[in-house]
Amino acid sequence: MARAQLSVEFMVYAAMAIASLVVSLRIFSIGVSVQGTTADNAYAEELAAVINSNVGYSSSEFSAYVPKSICNATFANGTMTIGGYSIALASELTIASGAICGQSGGPERLLMYRASNGSYALTVDT
Repeated sequence: MARAQLSVEFMVYAAMAIASLVVSLRIFSIGVSVQGTTADNAYAEELAAVINSNVGYSSSEFSAYVPKSICNATFANGTMTIGGYSIALASELTIASGAICGQSGGPERLLMYRASNGSYALTVDT
């Protein structure tokens, strides 16, 4: 009888430990996800600041960290929107080639130039 009670208590404690582990892992994964989103937004803000500081030149070459989320960005009405997060730009901007998206997630040498319609185009400087 004592062994059966010990076995039942062990199963109860093991179940509580497993449930606790599952909850802890879920909370950890939520935290990691939020941290990654916050970092991507910070990198996008940094990129926007560098772009805005180079507006006014007909052509400029600069280095900047290009976040991986740039592949999902939309550029319209003077804003860059990445994952629902909008950042104001000093001018209209378009991505000139898919090379930025293919090599994003690190520092890149970028070329920004004024297009014929007065907006700016951004591409990787090769």
